[in-house]
Amino acid sequence: EYEWIWAYVDMTKPWEFKIVSPISGSPAEKAWLKAQDIITKIDNFEITKDTTSDEAVSKIKWTAGTIVSLTIKRWNDTLIIKVTRAKVTLKDVEWKSLSDEIYYMNLRMFGEHVVSDFKKTLEDMKTKTNTKKLIIDLRNNPGWYLDSVSEILSYFVPAWEPVAIVKYKNYNQDYKSLWYTDYDFSKLKICWKIILPNRL
Repeated sequence: EYEWIWAYVDMTKPWEFKIVSPISGSPAEKAWLKAQDIITKIDNFEITKDTTSDEAVSKIKWTAGTIVSLTIKRWNDTLIIKVTRAKVTLKDVEWKSLSDEIYYMNLRMFGEHVVSDFKKTLEDMKTKTNTKKLIIDLRNNPGWYLDSVSEILSYFVPAWEPVAIVKYKNYNQDYKSLWYTDYDFSKLKICWKIILPNRL
C-alpha cells in the first residue's frame, strides 16, 4: 500500500517531465491525467532544465488525502489538474487467458508478494491444458526486490546458472537459478514486453 497519486513518469530530456501512464483505478486516472501529458509545474514548483526526475517526483509524493496541483501541457493546451493523493493497494501479478492457446501475465512490480502471486498464476495456467504461448508483460514495471526477480527467473533459467550478478568494489555477488520444475516453460513460446519508467 502506498500514498501517492500513482502514475508512471519519465524525464527523457530537460524540461519534459512526462506522464507515461496513469495506473488503472489510481487517483491520477480519476483526475483525468493522460499518457504523454507534460508536467510543467507542481503546485508552485516550476520544472526547469535543472530539475531532476527524483526532485520532481519528491514534490508530488505526500500523504493520502492531500491535494497536489499539476500544471499540464497537453498538446497545445495548458491545464491545471488537481489530484487527491490516496492509499492504493496494487497486485504484483495479474493474469488471464486470452484464448485456448495464449496466456497473458502482467508482472506489475517485483514486490514482496510477487513470488506467491506468480505461483498462483502457474496453478491457473495448469488448468489451461492447451496453453502454447505465454505473454509476460513487464511494461511500466518499476522493479523492486532483486531476490523476487531472481526467484521468478529460476522458472526460466536452468539450475545454478546465474540470473543476476551484482558487482561491488572488492567482490561480486551471484544470484543463481534454483530451477523450479513444477512448470516447464521450455515447452512454451514466450514473448517479453519491457519498459521501465519511474513511478510516483
